[in-house]
This record gives sequence, structure tokens and C-alpha cells, in this order.
Amino acid sequence: MPLTYEAFAPYGQVIQAWDRDTSAPKGIQVNIANQGTAFKFNRLAKVEETVALACMRAGPQYDVRNGATIPVVKLERHAATTQAFIPMGTGQPAGQERHKHGGAYVVLAAHNGENDEPDLSTLRAFLATGAQGVSYNAGVWHHPMLTVNEWMDYACVDAQSGDDGLKIDCETLENDWFNVYIPPYSPPPVAEEPVAPAELVRAYPNKADAPAGVLHGGNPALNIAKISWLSNLSESYPADAGAVTAIGVYRATPKPGCDRGKVFDVRYMERHAYTSQAFVPMGKAEWPGRSEPMLPPKGTFLVLVAENGADDRPDPATLKAFTMESGTALNYRAGTWHHPVIILDGTLDLACIETQVKTGVNGSDARDCELLTYDGEPFAKVAVPE
Repeated sequence: MPLTYEAFAPYGQVIQAWDRDTSAPKGIQVNIANQGTAFKFNRLAKVEETVALACMRAGPQYDVRNGATIPVVKLERHAATTQAFIPMGTGQPAGQERHKHGGAYVVLAAHNGENDEPDLSTLRAFLATGAQGVSYNAGVWHHPMLTVNEWMDYACVDAQSGDDGLKIDCETLENDWFNVYIPPYSPPPVAEEPVAPAELVRAYPNKADAPAGVLHGGNPALNIAKISWLSNLSESYPADAGAVTAIGVYRATPKPGCDRGKVFDVRYMERHAYTSQAFVPMGKAEWPGRSEPMLPPKGTFLVLVAENGADDRPDPATLKAFTMESGTALNYRAGTWHHPVIILDGTLDLACIETQVKTGVNGSDARDCELLTYDGEPFAKVAVPE
């Protein structure tokens, strides 16, 4: 069946944006963000025991353009942590080939039974597009990633001890259970997006190219490589603050006055003193006649960051600008000054992993975000690349 927020609710949450704020599921708080250039769908999935942001590169195990029958032979669960997977689009990180459009993935999930094994009567199969992420509840049995049609990169949010083989990290069962039929899925082609250089949170197919300290794992038999501990997710709110770590989605549109080949006046800078804030550009896809319409091609994330100055304000002399491809994610460390999300060229969905007390859900809390506004002289000027 198609992956929808309501259908997947017994097993976890779907991470996506909707064409209209009124189309979001009941109970999801939606607010206008980034000076009127985005809708933010808040707290789509709560995160338990979050430690790090990882990236997974998964090859297609089946081609379902004409439909396919998939044998279910392996299920796994993570007893102590939720686990979220967010497709990172078909962008082209620096030095790598662009993934082809048309990738999707199969989600198989089941509840635990009385014998402490999967209850197969509760098993459901969903086809997820490249514009949808999923977050499995802790303890939910599910199949390892089943990517179809084309290669895909995923951001992965979970907690792991770092010791291979621990049952609390991942418990796996293998059995020749049954087959699942996936109906034909062949999305329409998408025009090529412009290439932009970026070196942040992304997949590293060659171990020698990866930063020092990351962990390499995955499942070669399933054509999956996982690069863990690329970036730590952190929060330091007081214990009684009631802060919640969750995944939301921004549907962000181009910012007026920020155009290719022109100079942009930087009039806003913000920081989050108590939390890191990660953004994952998502893919663009549709399920014809059943899901949201596919966003138009293009969409590039313009990143502006600055160091803290002696006056406890952003230092304009340290301002740096980056353009970020849809195949790359980033994570701002707690306390990093940055401009609110800026998108060039076209609308883009950005999954956001952060910890907040109230902002976007129940009013606002000054601890969640410190925003500076420069009404007269701009903080700085940036030449937007052609």
C-alpha cells in the first residue's frame, strides 16, 4: 500500500511535507517560518535516545517498475531507540556521481508477538517515495532497508552503543516467512538539478575519503553501506524544561531578494544555545493519484554561518557562505550563528532534527532560538553564485 501518515501510525511516523498546511494530519502543528518563506510541519516524529546522525548508501535490490515479488526472509528491531530514515534526494555531492531519479524503498513493519517474535498478522508493507522518510518506534520489527529501482542515500537518526553484535542495538531474525508483491512504480522523470559543491553530512562510498573517526558498517548482502557517527546530535536544556527532540519538515520557498548572480543583504542571524539543529534536503517524488504532487525540480540550500564575537554577537568578519546539494545534509552545532533557511531556485523540503521546548508547537520559548534582526545597515553582504 502507499505510505501515508495514518496507515503507518501503528508502527511509527512518516516524515514528509504536504502541499497545503491544511492537508497535514490532525494533531500536527504547522506554522509559517523563516520570515514567511516556509511552512514548518512540527514534531512529525519524536526521537528517543538520539546520539548521532549517520548516512546510508543503498543500492537497488529489486526493480519494481513493472511490479515485483519480494521474499521476506529477515526482520530486525531496535529495543532501546527509535530509528528514522530520511531520503536525501538525487543531488550530487562534490566528487561523486549523481544518483538517477526513480528510486523508492519498501517498508515492512510488524508488532512484537506474545512469543517475543514478530506477530506476522500485524505485518504491513508500504512503498515509500524519495520524498518521504519514516521513523520506526522503538521495538517495532522491520525489514532492513529495501531500496528499489535506483541507488539512494538516506540520513539515519538513531542511537547505537558502537559495539558490533549487541542485541540491544539490533536484534535480527531470519526465516523464510512469505513473499510480498509490490505493484508497478515508475515515477515520471525529473529534470536535472544544478550541481553545487558541498562537503558536509553525506555518503562516502570509498572508506579512504571519509573523515577520521566515523564507523563503517552496513549489509553487503543487501547492497547497503552505512557510515555512522558523522555528526553528533546534542541538547543541553535543563531537565525540567520539558524539551522534546523531534523531526519536523520545512517546505521552504526561495527567499525574495536572494537571487543568483546578485548581492544579498544579510539581515537575520540566529543561534540555538541549547540544541544542535540538523537539516536534510529530501527527495522529490509522487505517488500518482494517491499522494502529494511532486515538487518542481531544482532547489539549493544557501548556508550562511559566523563565529561568535567578543560582544557575544555574530562576527561579520567570520561569515562564510556555502551552497548545499540535495544529496548532502548539515548539522549546526549548538550555539552556532547562522541565517534562517535560505533556498535558491525552487521549493525544497528539509527534514529538521532539533530539540525545542515550545517553538512551533505551543507559542515560543526564548531558550529555543535567539534571533537578531538588522533593520538599518545589514549584518553583511553576500554575493550569491550564478
